[in-house]
Amino acid sequence: MRQPQAREAATAALCLALVIVGGSAGMPAGARPAATAGMSSHIESVSCSSPGFCAAGGLYRDRSGRHQGFVVSQRRGVWQRATPVPGLAKLNAGGDAEIDAVSCGSPGNCAAGGTYTDRRRHEQAFVATERNGTWQQAIEIPGLATLNAGGYVYPIVSLSCASAGNCVVGGAYELRSARDVAFVADEVRGTWHRAHRVPGIDALDAHGNAEVAAISCAAAGSCAAVGGYARGFAGVLGSKVFVAVESQGRWGVARALPGLAALRPRLPYAAGISCGSPGNCAIAGAYISRSGNIQSFVADEVGGKWVPALHVAGPRPRRHGAALTLEAVSCPASGDCAAGGSYERQSLLGSALAAEQRHGTWGRARVLAGPGRLGAYADAEINSMSCTSAGNCGAGGIFFNRAGHLQPLVVSEHDGVWGPVILVPGFRALDGGRNSWMASISCSAAGYCAAGGAYNANDLAHAFVVTERNGTWGRARAIVGP
Repeated sequence: MRQPQAREAATAALCLALVIVGGSAGMPAGARPAATAGMSSHIESVSCSSPGFCAAGGLYRDRSGRHQGFVVSQRRGVWQRATPVPGLAKLNAGGDAEIDAVSCGSPGNCAAGGTYTDRRRHEQAFVATERNGTWQQAIEIPGLATLNAGGYVYPIVSLSCASAGNCVVGGAYELRSARDVAFVADEVRGTWHRAHRVPGIDALDAHGNAEVAAISCAAAGSCAAVGGYARGFAGVLGSKVFVAVESQGRWGVARALPGLAALRPRLPYAAGISCGSPGNCAIAGAYISRSGNIQSFVADEVGGKWVPALHVAGPRPRRHGAALTLEAVSCPASGDCAAGGSYERQSLLGSALAAEQRHGTWGRARVLAGPGRLGAYADAEINSMSCTSAGNCGAGGIFFNRAGHLQPLVVSEHDGVWGPVILVPGFRALDGGRNSWMASISCSAAGYCAAGGAYNANDLAHAFVVTERNGTWGRARAIVGP
Protein backbone atom coordinates (compact mmCIF):
# COMPACT_ATOMS: atom_id res chain seq x y z
CA MET A 1 0.00 0.00 0.00
CA ARG A 2 1.40 3.37 -1.00
CA GLN A 3 2.52 5.52 1.92
CA PRO A 4 0.17 8.54 2.05
CA GLN A 5 1.57 12.03 2.26
CA ALA A 6 2.15 13.16 5.81
CA ARG A 7 -0.35 15.97 5.71
CA GLU A 8 -3.11 13.84 4.19
CA ALA A 9 -2.68 11.14 6.79
CA ALA A 10 -2.44 13.70 9.57
CA THR A 11 -5.75 15.13 8.42
CA ALA A 12 -7.36 11.72 8.44
CA ALA A 13 -6.12 11.09 11.96
CA LEU A 14 -7.45 14.42 13.15
CA CYS A 15 -10.84 13.70 11.62
CA LEU A 16 -10.97 10.42 13.50
CA ALA A 17 -10.35 12.45 16.63
CA LEU A 18 -13.35 14.62 15.65
CA VAL A 19 -11.08 17.58 15.07
CA ILE A 20 -10.72 18.69 11.46
CA VAL A 21 -7.49 20.17 10.13
CA GLY A 22 -8.07 23.41 8.27
CA GLY A 23 -11.08 24.52 10.30
CA SER A 24 -14.65 23.35 10.56
CA ALA A 25 -15.24 24.12 6.93
CA GLY A 26 -15.00 20.38 6.60
CA MET A 27 -11.93 19.65 4.49
CA PRO A 28 -8.17 20.15 4.62
CA ALA A 29 -6.80 23.07 2.68
CA GLY A 30 -6.01 22.04 -0.86
CA ALA A 31 -8.59 19.26 -0.92
CA ARG A 32 -11.17 19.35 -3.70
CA PRO A 33 -14.86 19.05 -2.80
CA ALA A 34 -16.17 15.92 -4.49
CA ALA A 35 -19.21 17.72 -5.83
CA THR A 36 -19.81 15.73 -8.98
CA ALA A 37 -18.35 12.87 -10.92
CA GLY A 38 -18.55 14.86 -14.16
CA MET A 39 -16.05 17.58 -13.33
CA SER A 40 -15.42 19.85 -16.31
CA SER A 41 -12.86 22.39 -15.04
CA HIS A 42 -11.47 24.14 -12.01
CA ILE A 43 -8.59 26.43 -11.08
CA GLU A 44 -5.87 25.24 -8.73
CA SER A 45 -3.46 28.19 -8.68
CA VAL A 46 -3.32 31.92 -9.47
CA SER A 47 -0.26 34.19 -9.71
CA CYS A 48 -0.07 37.93 -10.47
CA SER A 49 3.13 39.78 -11.33
CA SER A 50 1.70 43.31 -11.65
CA PRO A 51 -1.77 44.89 -11.66
CA GLY A 52 -3.75 43.48 -14.57
CA PHE A 53 -1.21 40.78 -15.42
CA CYS A 54 -1.89 37.34 -13.93
CA ALA A 55 -1.95 33.67 -14.87
CA ALA A 56 -3.98 30.77 -13.55
CA GLY A 57 -4.00 27.05 -14.14
CA GLY A 58 -5.93 23.93 -13.30
CA LEU A 59 -7.58 21.00 -15.00
CA TYR A 60 -10.45 20.34 -17.37
CA ARG A 61 -12.20 17.30 -18.75
CA ASP A 62 -11.88 17.00 -22.52
CA ARG A 63 -14.42 15.54 -24.94
CA SER A 64 -12.96 12.06 -24.57
CA GLY A 65 -13.39 12.20 -20.79
CA ARG A 66 -9.68 12.65 -20.03
CA HIS A 67 -8.33 15.16 -17.55
CA GLN A 68 -5.99 17.73 -19.08
CA GLY A 69 -4.22 20.85 -17.82
CA PHE A 70 -5.14 24.38 -18.87
CA VAL A 71 -3.74 27.88 -18.45
CA VAL A 72 -5.50 31.23 -18.64
CA SER A 73 -3.94 34.69 -18.61
CA GLN A 74 -5.08 38.13 -17.57
CA ARG A 75 -3.58 40.86 -19.74
CA ARG A 76 -4.08 44.54 -19.04
CA GLY A 77 -6.91 43.63 -16.72
CA VAL A 78 -8.79 41.39 -19.16
CA TRP A 79 -9.01 37.63 -18.65
CA GLN A 80 -8.36 35.76 -21.87
CA ARG A 81 -9.78 32.47 -23.06
CA ALA A 82 -8.34 29.38 -21.35
CA THR A 83 -6.12 27.17 -23.49
CA PRO A 84 -4.75 23.64 -23.09
CA VAL A 85 -1.12 23.51 -21.97
CA PRO A 86 0.83 23.08 -25.22
CA GLY A 87 2.30 19.59 -25.60
CA LEU A 88 0.73 18.21 -22.41
CA ALA A 89 -1.84 16.02 -24.17
CA LYS A 90 1.00 14.18 -25.90
CA LEU A 91 2.76 13.51 -22.59
CA ASN A 92 -0.53 12.59 -20.93
CA ALA A 93 -1.07 9.26 -22.68
CA GLY A 94 -2.77 7.89 -19.57
CA GLY A 95 -5.37 10.67 -19.59
CA ASP A 96 -5.01 12.14 -16.11
CA ALA A 97 -3.20 15.49 -16.01
CA GLU A 98 -3.58 18.73 -14.11
CA ILE A 99 -1.76 21.93 -13.23
CA ASP A 100 -1.13 22.19 -9.51
CA ALA A 101 0.92 25.38 -9.23
CA VAL A 102 1.55 28.58 -11.19
CA SER A 103 4.07 31.36 -10.51
CA CYS A 104 4.88 34.50 -12.50
CA GLY A 105 8.24 36.27 -12.40
CA SER A 106 7.12 39.22 -14.53
CA PRO A 107 4.22 40.07 -16.88
CA GLY A 108 4.00 37.40 -19.55
CA ASN A 109 6.74 35.29 -17.97
CA CYS A 110 5.35 32.51 -15.79
CA ALA A 111 5.78 28.82 -15.05
CA ALA A 112 3.27 26.09 -14.35
CA GLY A 113 3.82 22.65 -12.86
CA GLY A 114 1.68 19.59 -12.46
CA THR A 115 1.32 15.88 -13.02
CA TYR A 116 0.22 13.51 -15.78
CA THR A 117 0.04 9.76 -16.40
CA ASP A 118 2.22 8.17 -19.05
CA ARG A 119 1.53 5.15 -21.27
CA ARG A 120 2.44 2.80 -18.43
CA ARG A 121 -0.08 4.56 -16.17
CA HIS A 122 2.78 5.94 -14.09
CA GLU A 123 2.30 9.33 -12.49
CA GLN A 124 4.94 11.79 -13.75
CA ALA A 125 5.51 15.54 -13.35
CA PHE A 126 5.83 18.32 -15.91
CA VAL A 127 6.62 22.01 -16.13
CA ALA A 128 5.58 24.53 -18.76
CA THR A 129 7.05 28.00 -19.22
CA GLU A 130 5.46 31.17 -20.55
CA ARG A 131 7.89 33.49 -22.33
CA ASN A 132 6.87 36.97 -23.41
CA GLY A 133 3.19 36.05 -23.25
CA THR A 134 3.43 32.73 -25.11
CA TRP A 135 3.22 29.36 -23.36
CA GLN A 136 5.92 26.94 -24.50
CA GLN A 137 5.64 23.16 -24.81
CA ALA A 138 5.22 21.25 -21.56
CA ILE A 139 8.20 19.08 -20.69
CA GLU A 140 8.74 16.29 -18.24
CA ILE A 141 10.81 17.62 -15.33
CA PRO A 142 14.33 16.62 -16.41
CA GLY A 143 15.66 13.55 -14.64
CA LEU A 144 12.56 12.96 -12.53
CA ALA A 145 11.28 9.92 -14.45
CA THR A 146 14.57 8.14 -13.74
CA LEU A 147 14.34 8.94 -10.04
CA ASN A 148 10.65 7.94 -9.96
CA ALA A 149 11.28 4.20 -10.04
CA GLY A 150 8.06 3.51 -8.14
CA GLY A 151 6.01 5.20 -10.84
CA TYR A 152 4.27 7.83 -8.72
CA VAL A 153 4.97 11.55 -8.36
CA TYR A 154 2.80 13.36 -5.88
CA PRO A 155 1.03 16.55 -7.02
CA ILE A 156 3.43 19.44 -7.54
CA VAL A 157 2.33 21.38 -4.50
CA SER A 158 4.71 24.29 -4.85
CA LEU A 159 6.38 26.36 -7.56
CA SER A 160 8.07 29.71 -7.07
CA CYS A 161 9.59 32.09 -9.63
CA ALA A 162 11.86 34.87 -8.37
CA SER A 163 12.15 36.42 -11.82
CA ALA A 164 11.52 35.54 -15.44
CA GLY A 165 13.23 32.22 -16.19
CA ASN A 166 14.37 31.60 -12.62
CA CYS A 167 12.07 29.24 -10.74
CA VAL A 168 12.08 26.24 -8.40
CA VAL A 169 9.60 23.38 -8.20
CA GLY A 170 9.35 20.71 -5.52
CA GLY A 171 7.40 17.68 -4.41
CA ALA A 172 7.93 13.97 -3.83
CA TYR A 173 8.49 10.87 -5.96
CA GLU A 174 8.34 7.17 -5.13
CA LEU A 175 11.01 4.48 -5.16
CA ARG A 176 10.34 0.82 -5.97
CA SER A 177 10.39 0.19 -2.23
CA ALA A 178 7.36 2.56 -1.93
CA ARG A 179 9.52 5.06 -0.11
CA ASP A 180 8.63 8.70 -0.83
CA VAL A 181 11.57 11.06 -1.46
CA ALA A 182 11.50 14.86 -1.41
CA PHE A 183 12.91 16.56 -4.52
CA VAL A 184 13.55 19.99 -6.00
CA ALA A 185 14.34 21.16 -9.53
CA ASP A 186 15.63 24.58 -10.59
CA GLU A 187 15.05 26.64 -13.70
CA VAL A 188 18.08 28.86 -14.29
CA ARG A 189 17.97 31.61 -16.92
CA GLY A 190 15.18 29.84 -18.78
CA THR A 191 16.57 26.29 -18.67
CA TRP A 192 15.18 23.59 -16.36
CA HIS A 193 17.92 21.57 -14.66
CA ARG A 194 17.66 17.98 -13.53
CA ALA A 195 15.53 17.14 -10.50
CA HIS A 196 17.40 15.87 -7.45
CA ARG A 197 16.50 14.74 -3.98
CA VAL A 198 16.73 17.39 -1.31
CA PRO A 199 20.33 17.24 0.01
CA GLY A 200 20.62 15.47 3.34
CA ILE A 201 17.10 14.08 3.34
CA ASP A 202 18.30 10.47 3.46
CA ALA A 203 20.18 11.04 6.69
CA LEU A 204 17.37 13.10 8.15
CA ASP A 205 14.54 10.66 7.50
CA ALA A 206 16.69 7.52 7.93
CA HIS A 207 15.58 6.34 4.48
CA GLY A 208 11.95 6.78 5.45
CA ASN A 209 9.46 9.10 3.77
CA ALA A 210 9.72 12.79 2.95
CA GLU A 211 7.97 15.38 0.79
CA VAL A 212 8.36 19.06 -0.07
CA ALA A 213 5.23 20.94 1.02
CA ALA A 214 6.04 24.51 -0.04
CA ILE A 215 8.75 26.60 -1.69
CA SER A 216 9.45 30.33 -1.78
CA CYS A 217 12.11 32.22 -3.73
CA ALA A 218 13.08 35.76 -2.76
CA ALA A 219 15.64 36.10 -5.56
CA ALA A 220 17.15 33.97 -8.31
CA GLY A 221 19.14 31.21 -6.59
CA SER A 222 17.87 32.20 -3.14
CA CYS A 223 14.98 29.99 -2.08
CA ALA A 224 13.72 27.95 0.86
CA ALA A 225 11.71 24.72 0.97
CA VAL A 226 9.75 23.21 3.83
CA GLY A 227 8.22 19.76 4.10
CA GLY A 228 7.53 16.74 6.23
CA TYR A 229 9.41 13.53 6.90
CA ALA A 230 9.09 10.33 8.89
CA ARG A 231 12.11 8.37 10.03
CA GLY A 232 12.27 4.83 8.67
CA PHE A 233 8.94 3.31 7.76
CA ALA A 234 7.32 4.13 11.10
CA GLY A 235 4.68 6.04 9.17
CA VAL A 236 3.42 9.55 9.41
CA LEU A 237 2.50 9.24 13.09
CA GLY A 238 6.19 9.96 13.64
CA SER A 239 6.21 12.83 11.16
CA LYS A 240 8.42 15.86 11.59
CA VAL A 241 9.07 19.10 9.66
CA PHE A 242 12.26 19.89 7.72
CA VAL A 243 13.58 23.02 6.06
CA ALA A 244 16.19 23.36 3.31
CA VAL A 245 17.70 26.60 2.01
CA GLU A 246 19.17 27.45 -1.38
CA SER A 247 21.82 30.17 -1.41
CA GLN A 248 23.62 31.44 -4.51
CA GLY A 249 22.09 28.61 -6.50
CA ARG A 250 23.23 25.78 -4.21
CA TRP A 251 20.88 23.82 -1.97
CA GLY A 252 22.03 23.30 1.60
CA VAL A 253 21.42 20.19 3.69
CA ALA A 254 17.90 19.65 4.99
CA ARG A 255 17.50 20.00 8.74
CA ALA A 256 14.75 19.53 11.28
CA LEU A 257 12.85 22.77 11.87
CA PRO A 258 14.52 24.30 14.95
CA GLY A 259 12.43 24.59 18.11
CA LEU A 260 9.44 22.61 16.89
CA ALA A 261 10.26 19.58 19.03
CA ALA A 262 10.07 21.77 22.15
CA LEU A 263 6.33 22.25 21.48
CA ARG A 264 5.96 18.46 21.79
CA PRO A 265 3.77 18.32 18.69
CA ARG A 266 1.89 15.34 17.31
CA LEU A 267 1.38 15.12 13.55
CA PRO A 268 2.94 18.51 12.77
CA TYR A 269 2.80 19.78 9.21
CA ALA A 270 3.99 22.88 7.40
CA ALA A 271 1.18 24.74 5.62
CA GLY A 272 3.35 27.27 3.82
CA ILE A 273 6.55 29.27 3.56
CA SER A 274 7.23 32.79 2.30
CA CYS A 275 10.48 34.71 1.94
CA GLY A 276 10.46 38.51 2.07
CA SER A 277 14.13 38.77 1.06
CA PRO A 278 17.10 36.40 0.76
CA GLY A 279 17.70 34.78 4.15
CA ASN A 280 14.50 36.15 5.67
CA CYS A 281 11.53 33.79 5.55
CA ALA A 282 8.60 32.58 7.63
CA ILE A 283 6.93 29.18 7.95
CA ALA A 284 3.41 28.55 9.25
CA GLY A 285 1.91 25.21 10.19
CA ALA A 286 -0.20 23.25 12.64
CA TYR A 287 0.00 20.30 15.02
CA ILE A 288 -1.92 18.44 17.70
CA SER A 289 -1.03 19.63 21.19
CA ARG A 290 -0.53 17.42 24.24
CA SER A 291 -4.15 18.11 25.21
CA GLY A 292 -5.36 16.88 21.85
CA ASN A 293 -6.26 20.27 20.37
CA ILE A 294 -5.17 21.68 17.01
CA GLN A 295 -2.64 24.47 17.49
CA SER A 296 -0.37 26.36 15.14
CA PHE A 297 3.25 27.40 14.96
CA VAL A 298 5.39 29.91 13.10
CA ALA A 299 9.14 29.83 12.50
CA ASP A 300 11.30 32.62 11.14
CA GLU A 301 14.57 32.78 9.28
CA VAL A 302 16.34 36.04 10.16
CA GLY A 303 19.55 37.00 8.41
CA GLY A 304 20.07 33.43 7.21
CA LYS A 305 19.53 31.83 10.63
CA TRP A 306 16.38 30.00 11.73
CA VAL A 307 14.81 31.17 14.98
CA PRO A 308 13.14 28.38 17.04
CA ALA A 309 9.50 27.76 16.14
CA LEU A 310 6.89 29.45 18.33
CA HIS A 311 3.34 28.62 19.34
CA VAL A 312 0.79 31.08 17.91
CA ALA A 313 -1.34 32.72 20.59
CA GLY A 314 -5.07 32.52 19.95
CA PRO A 315 -7.69 35.27 20.19
CA ARG A 316 -8.85 36.57 23.56
CA PRO A 317 -10.63 35.48 25.64
CA ARG A 318 -8.84 32.14 25.63
CA ARG A 319 -11.16 29.17 25.23
CA HIS A 320 -10.33 25.73 26.54
CA GLY A 321 -10.32 23.22 23.72
CA ALA A 322 -10.33 25.83 20.94
CA ALA A 323 -8.53 24.81 17.74
CA LEU A 324 -6.35 27.26 15.83
CA THR A 325 -5.13 26.23 12.38
CA LEU A 326 -2.90 28.28 10.07
CA GLU A 327 -3.10 27.30 6.40
CA ALA A 328 -1.28 30.06 4.48
CA VAL A 329 1.47 32.65 4.98
CA SER A 330 2.83 35.59 2.97
CA CYS A 331 5.78 37.89 3.69
CA PRO A 332 6.09 41.02 1.53
CA ALA A 333 9.20 42.18 3.42
CA SER A 334 11.66 40.95 6.02
CA GLY A 335 9.95 40.68 9.40
CA ASP A 336 6.52 41.63 8.05
CA CYS A 337 4.20 38.71 7.33
CA ALA A 338 0.58 37.61 7.56
CA ALA A 339 -0.85 34.13 8.03
CA GLY A 340 -4.42 32.93 7.69
CA GLY A 341 -6.51 29.97 8.74
CA SER A 342 -9.41 29.24 11.04
CA TYR A 343 -10.35 29.29 14.71
CA GLU A 344 -12.82 26.79 16.16
CA ARG A 345 -14.77 27.27 19.37
CA GLN A 346 -16.55 24.54 21.32
CA SER A 347 -19.46 24.84 18.88
CA LEU A 348 -17.09 23.50 16.19
CA LEU A 349 -17.96 26.46 13.99
CA GLY A 350 -14.81 27.93 12.52
CA SER A 351 -14.05 31.61 12.03
CA ALA A 352 -11.71 33.04 9.43
CA LEU A 353 -8.49 33.97 11.21
CA ALA A 354 -5.38 36.10 10.63
CA ALA A 355 -2.09 36.40 12.51
CA GLU A 356 0.43 39.10 11.67
CA GLN A 357 4.12 39.74 12.17
CA ARG A 358 5.28 43.34 12.40
CA HIS A 359 8.96 44.30 12.59
CA GLY A 360 9.89 40.71 13.40
CA THR A 361 7.33 40.08 16.15
CA TRP A 362 4.28 37.87 15.74
CA GLY A 363 1.12 39.19 17.36
CA ARG A 364 -1.85 37.32 18.72
CA ALA A 365 -4.11 35.77 16.08
CA ARG A 366 -7.44 37.51 15.57
CA VAL A 367 -10.82 36.50 14.23
CA LEU A 368 -11.85 38.34 11.07
CA ALA A 369 -15.38 39.69 11.28
CA GLY A 370 -17.98 39.36 8.57
CA PRO A 371 -21.00 41.44 7.69
CA GLY A 372 -24.51 40.66 8.99
CA ARG A 373 -25.33 37.34 7.35
CA LEU A 374 -21.83 35.94 7.94
CA GLY A 375 -21.39 37.15 11.51
CA ALA A 376 -18.13 37.19 13.44
CA TYR A 377 -18.11 33.44 13.94
CA ALA A 378 -19.12 32.12 10.54
CA ASP A 379 -18.14 28.57 9.59
CA ALA A 380 -15.22 29.71 7.47
CA GLU A 381 -11.50 29.37 6.85
CA ILE A 382 -8.71 31.20 5.04
CA ASN A 383 -6.74 28.87 2.74
CA SER A 384 -4.73 31.35 0.63
CA MET A 385 -2.90 34.57 1.54
CA SER A 386 -1.00 37.15 -0.53
CA CYS A 387 0.60 40.39 0.69
CA THR A 388 2.27 43.10 -1.38
CA SER A 389 3.54 45.34 1.44
CA ALA A 390 3.27 45.48 5.22
CA GLY A 391 -0.40 45.86 6.10
CA ASN A 392 -1.67 45.32 2.55
CA CYS A 393 -2.88 41.79 1.88
CA GLY A 394 -5.61 39.76 0.29
CA ALA A 395 -6.94 36.42 1.49
CA GLY A 396 -9.33 33.85 0.11
CA GLY A 397 -11.11 30.86 1.52
CA ILE A 398 -14.34 28.96 1.94
CA PHE A 399 -17.53 29.34 3.95
CA PHE A 400 -20.36 26.96 4.79
CA ASN A 401 -23.79 28.55 4.98
CA ARG A 402 -26.64 27.27 7.12
CA ALA A 403 -27.88 25.08 4.29
CA GLY A 404 -24.49 23.35 4.19
CA HIS A 405 -23.49 24.81 0.83
CA LEU A 406 -19.86 25.66 0.22
CA GLN A 407 -19.23 29.26 -0.81
CA PRO A 408 -16.09 31.27 -1.71
CA LEU A 409 -14.95 34.21 0.41
CA VAL A 410 -12.40 37.01 0.16
CA VAL A 411 -11.10 39.56 2.65
CA SER A 412 -8.67 42.45 2.17
CA GLU A 413 -6.30 44.33 4.44
CA HIS A 414 -5.50 47.95 3.57
CA ASP A 415 -2.97 50.03 5.51
CA GLY A 416 -2.99 47.54 8.39
CA VAL A 417 -6.78 47.32 8.74
CA TRP A 418 -8.64 44.14 7.81
CA GLY A 419 -11.99 44.71 6.17
CA PRO A 420 -14.94 42.37 6.66
CA VAL A 421 -15.00 38.86 5.24
CA ILE A 422 -17.29 38.91 2.20
CA LEU A 423 -18.67 36.29 -0.13
CA VAL A 424 -17.22 36.59 -3.63
CA PRO A 425 -19.50 39.04 -5.49
CA GLY A 426 -21.58 37.46 -8.22
CA PHE A 427 -20.86 33.82 -7.47
CA ARG A 428 -24.55 33.00 -6.90
CA ALA A 429 -25.31 34.01 -10.47
CA LEU A 430 -22.84 31.33 -11.54
CA ASP A 431 -23.66 28.43 -9.25
CA GLY A 432 -27.40 29.00 -8.70
CA GLY A 433 -27.05 28.50 -4.96
CA ARG A 434 -25.10 25.26 -5.22
CA ASN A 435 -21.46 24.84 -4.16
CA SER A 436 -18.50 27.06 -5.03
CA TRP A 437 -15.01 27.14 -3.60
CA MET A 438 -11.89 29.28 -3.62
CA ALA A 439 -8.55 27.69 -4.44
CA SER A 440 -5.95 30.47 -4.73
CA ILE A 441 -5.38 34.22 -4.45
CA SER A 442 -2.51 36.44 -5.60
CA CYS A 443 -1.95 40.17 -5.12
CA SER A 444 0.45 42.31 -7.14
CA ALA A 445 -0.08 45.72 -5.50
CA ALA A 446 -2.11 47.15 -2.64
CA GLY A 447 -5.77 46.74 -3.59
CA TYR A 448 -5.03 44.73 -6.74
CA CYS A 449 -5.56 40.97 -6.44
CA ALA A 450 -6.98 38.06 -8.39
CA ALA A 451 -8.44 34.80 -7.15
CA GLY A 452 -9.84 31.64 -8.68
CA GLY A 453 -11.64 28.42 -7.94
CA ALA A 454 -14.68 26.57 -9.21
CA TYR A 455 -18.46 26.52 -8.98
CA ASN A 456 -21.09 23.85 -9.59
CA ALA A 457 -23.73 24.25 -12.28
CA ASN A 458 -25.71 21.61 -14.18
CA ASP A 459 -23.95 18.87 -12.23
CA LEU A 460 -20.55 20.01 -13.48
CA ALA A 461 -17.77 22.10 -11.93
CA HIS A 462 -16.59 25.18 -13.82
CA ALA A 463 -13.57 27.43 -13.27
CA PHE A 464 -14.09 31.05 -12.23
CA VAL A 465 -11.92 34.10 -11.51
CA VAL A 466 -12.57 37.29 -9.59
CA THR A 467 -10.46 40.46 -9.55
CA GLU A 468 -9.92 43.24 -7.03
CA ARG A 469 -9.14 46.66 -8.49
CA ASN A 470 -8.28 49.72 -6.43
CA GLY A 471 -9.52 47.97 -3.28
CA THR A 472 -12.89 46.84 -4.67
CA TRP A 473 -13.73 43.27 -5.62
CA GLY A 474 -15.52 42.86 -8.93
CA ARG A 475 -18.00 40.14 -9.83
CA ALA A 476 -16.90 36.55 -10.35
CA ARG A 477 -16.81 35.47 -13.95
CA ALA A 478 -16.68 32.06 -15.56
CA ILE A 479 -13.56 31.11 -17.48
CA VAL A 480 -14.27 30.48 -21.17
CA GLY A 481 -12.61 27.46 -22.78
CA PRO A 482 -10.52 25.54 -23.39
